[in-house]
Amino acid sequence: MCAKLSSLLNTPTEVEAKPFREPVFLLGLMRSGTTLLMNTLSEHPQLLKVGFELNKVWTEIGGAPCSLNCELRTAGDLKQEYANNMTAYFQSYIEDSKSFKRHLARWSAKRYYGSGGIFYDWEQVHPMNKSPHLSNKVSYVNAMFPKSKFVTLVRSLEGQVASMKMHFMSYQKDGDWTFYLPKEQGSCWTNYQGEVPKEIPKDRLFPGNFELLAEAWLRLNKLMLTQLQEVSKAQRLVLTYEQLVENQSDSLSRIFDFLELDSKHQGKVQQICQKKRKVQNTTTSGNPLEKWKKYLTQEEQNILESFRERNKEQIAEIEQLLAQL
Repeated sequence: MCAKLSSLLNTPTEVEAKPFREPVFLLGLMRSGTTLLMNTLSEHPQLLKVGFELNKVWTEIGGAPCSLNCELRTAGDLKQEYANNMTAYFQSYIEDSKSFKRHLARWSAKRYYGSGGIFYDWEQVHPMNKSPHLSNKVSYVNAMFPKSKFVTLVRSLEGQVASMKMHFMSYQKDGDWTFYLPKEQGSCWTNYQGEVPKEIPKDRLFPGNFELLAEAWLRLNKLMLTQLQEVSKAQRLVLTYEQLVENQSDSLSRIFDFLELDSKHQGKVQQICQKKRKVQNTTTSGNPLEKWKKYLTQEEQNILESFRERNKEQIAEIEQLLAQL
């Protein structure tokens, strides 16, 4: 009876199984070029940009705080329900992305930004998620998706700090936001709009303590690169922001080789790699490798120079990790 009714309603008793290809995660601290990289890579027919950063999604269903506060998560924090939730989310997003509405949205975004994809190879597509707030959760994400791949960008201390300063200052001016860096070594920034709770120490706030920007750069890059060492070599690729900007073609070629996508799209790969792109930034303008000198005062540059000297051993560790990865 059930089979007849199912046939009559054209509703199969067993829904067709569809493969779920491993996700690609773009990592890097805020203001490290991950948006540029995401929009560029998403032009490939197998790399579907899933949302923007999914901070709310990771926070609400993925067990990984990424919104107003950004806390450390490791493999030991993973619960099966979170893995189920995020897998279902990626699968649903892929299916929804096949709709005409999503197709039109991608076309509109490409016209506006000059990059990004419209048409996709749906049988072989990989969901691609870029979120700086996953940079202190590498082992957590790897435990959730043990076959995923990580493409990571690291930007120079001066370049990232200058861009973060301008980014935070614009949010403070436009929305009265203040940014708190907890002392806990695995924590990223916590955001407060309006009045900051009285119990929060003022010396841990920006605007205010400029050196916190450098402290966050050191803490989070070291943590991210250390956790990436636990990921198999076949799953990780680390580049510097400066490499991506100075030689986009070679950097993109390395990334596509690493991702091992279908060779039938090689023509598209060559087109993406050879395309001349303007490196855009949401808060600053000018030469992306030199503009930090314009956006940091002499006093701030002196603070960074002093910070480098006091933390030269830890900075050398980051440089060593970069060389190893």
